[in-house]
Amino acid sequence: MTAKELLTAIQLSGDKVNKNTEFLELAERDSDLFDKKFVNDYIKSKYSRLPTDFQNSHFYDIIDESFSVLKNIVLNFNINFDGQTIEPCDIPLFGTADFKEFNAFVETSDSEPVIVFNEGLLMFTQKLMEIYTMEHWLRARNKMTEQMEHLLTLNFFDIMFCFHLFSNAYYAIPLAWCNIEDLNDVGSPEKLYELESPFDEHIGKQDYMIFEYEISLSTYLWIAAHEYSHIVLGHLKDNNDTTRLNLNEVEVDKIILNRKQEFDADLLGAIITLESDSSNFLANGIYFALTCLMLSSIGNSENPHSEYPPVRDRLNNIFNNIAVSSNYSLSNYMNVDAVFSRKYQAFEILLHRIKENNISFSSIQEMQHYIYKVYPLEN
Repeated sequence: MTAKELLTAIQLSGDKVNKNTEFLELAERDSDLFDKKFVNDYIKSKYSRLPTDFQNSHFYDIIDESFSVLKNIVLNFNINFDGQTIEPCDIPLFGTADFKEFNAFVETSDSEPVIVFNEGLLMFTQKLMEIYTMEHWLRARNKMTEQMEHLLTLNFFDIMFCFHLFSNAYYAIPLAWCNIEDLNDVGSPEKLYELESPFDEHIGKQDYMIFEYEISLSTYLWIAAHEYSHIVLGHLKDNNDTTRLNLNEVEVDKIILNRKQEFDADLLGAIITLESDSSNFLANGIYFALTCLMLSSIGNSENPHSEYPPVRDRLNNIFNNIAVSSNYSLSNYMNVDAVFSRKYQAFEILLHRIKENNISFSSIQEMQHYIYKVYPLEN
């Protein structure tokens, strides 16, 4: 099986699969919805660069930018790890897929490695990034109000429930809309246009947008660098166990990496990220990425025999090792904990209230109405 065939099989095994050629055919023939010049100049060129016909272009662009930065780092800097200079290798085929079993993994085909990233976790990370960057920004400038903090916390609840109960953080209401009076108006462009959000004056500012971009780039750079590190450290060539996966009736062997290999990939990924000059918030991005991983695994009991170490151990491994080096500026990365620990404590209180009152949600809309409209009145 070639690398492209393997990536395609993994993508086809996902819960939601869209074929890009079908969308392109629609765009080409429907002149009422799509401008012909836009289709030829933008849509066709955008989709032609995707690795398979089942790749989500939005997530691919995010990871592609991360690998572009990563490639520049490993080619232009001598990266040392465990007393040796790392020999860079080509970036292999990569893509994203909509699956639940793994956060991201490196797989081997007959021709080359394939790196696959979980779209659900990427979306979860993107949604939580709205909260983290806004709270970081407001507190650093002494602009945080009680109303803003309240809405940020409710939006955190929304994201957590959408991800854990309904398997897709995409459905969480965007932060800028959290103050909407009637949640039924979320689907109304006219009502949203009239909405006055306390975050509006900050979201549109150029310096805030640059700050949010730098956090985003740092986060996804570490995520890409971690998987790349498994390859350059030779983990795919070591004697590893494998587990058999059935992907859309195609069986593949997934390599099971041990805990030391995960720790090493974490640390080398962090070193690669911190060698970048792409952001002033590189350490924040690393810490934030692993915090999202920790929040995504809430409710899943830690398996002592799992290949993945507990996330808190992974954070300690990275930052305890990096802290002894004078080469890297770690900035104020611990504010990630300051933002999310308070919100998770509030989330646990909410979960207790729901359990105590035997509350259940039959739809996302019902859940969101309770979070934004009912629960605040109960406190």
